[in-house]
Amino acid sequence: MSVSQPVSAVNLSAQSPNAAEGNIKADKKSGKETELPPVYSPNSTYVVGNMIIDKKTGRAIEAPPGYNPNSLVVGNVIINKETKEIIAPKPGPLDLQHDVSKIIPKGYTRATFNGLDVHVFVTNTKKHKVSVSLGNKEHVAEEFTSMVDSDTLVMINGSLFGGKPHEKYYSETYGPFAINGHIYEPPGDYKINYDYPVFAYKNDENNNEIAYVGFLDEYTFKNEIAPSAKFVIGGTHTLLVNGQKQVEGHDKAVNPKGVAPRTMLGIREDGSLILVVVDGKNLNGEVFITTEGNKVSGRSGISLYEGAEIMKNLGCIHAINLDGGGSSRMYYNGRVVSKPTDPGRPIGSTVIVKIKETEE
Repeated sequence: MSVSQPVSAVNLSAQSPNAAEGNIKADKKSGKETELPPVYSPNSTYVVGNMIIDKKTGRAIEAPPGYNPNSLVVGNVIINKETKEIIAPKPGPLDLQHDVSKIIPKGYTRATFNGLDVHVFVTNTKKHKVSVSLGNKEHVAEEFTSMVDSDTLVMINGSLFGGKPHEKYYSETYGPFAINGHIYEPPGDYKINYDYPVFAYKNDENNNEIAYVGFLDEYTFKNEIAPSAKFVIGGTHTLLVNGQKQVEGHDKAVNPKGVAPRTMLGIREDGSLILVVVDGKNLNGEVFITTEGNKVSGRSGISLYEGAEIMKNLGCIHAINLDGGGSSRMYYNGRVVSKPTDPGRPIGSTVIVKIKETEE
């Protein structure tokens, strides 16, 4: 964004140790002037004329047409409070530490959270159909991209899965799992574990897409939920229930306060599904404070409480955490867009988005 002409006759000394005019920062003692590049920060709330001044750095940025002090700053986007229209999206990914529910577009978006890459896909209920899959081989975990069909637009990993090395078969999912009424029964001595919560996706009596997130007993799952659901998939923890943060689940399987790459699935009020993968990486020992107050040296991912925050900021009313860690990955438009920490790991199940044959 280009810098506008300097704003004259403005005294900034009360706000900053240095005086700033336009893109020039002058030291009050020495009078030495330093040219400042145009930058933007969520802290840039000090407005002078048509300029936004960064409170911390004193840097000046040109305000976009239509900007006024009542505009709403959300991450790296300025939106009009009244119309909710985006006035000036800034270069770079959306910051999911802020509520972006009104500005996140349909389709794929690369965002950020506490320095981590976050891959988001928001479905369009008129254009997209969503289902789940166990891949091409029965009771066997498979290489992720081998589970991609020719018409797959988006795919993320699904439920926790596994088995012992000496066993012939894997259980492709530990929790409840069903596709169009067909219930997956694990092989051998494995049983469906109802300690894992589910995400059940279906149409209501008005043909609107709805979801149930929570825990089911065997009878309810097999007789009341699975028969009418488009799909049911088990996760490790609930994240949001009825718009409220609710992190509950199988703590022995996944520590909700621990940080790791995450895969999450949610639904918004309009029926659109949100598929999210958070990459993990190390930031050279820099100490971060997680949402629940834990100190983390470096960032190998996020906690489930932070996952709940992300899904709420994306506008979800219900959300669940799926398998994470080295399993977390997202395929979009012909390639894996996320950066898996264990790229060779086989996957038991997936959530898939495809284009509908006829748009509704």
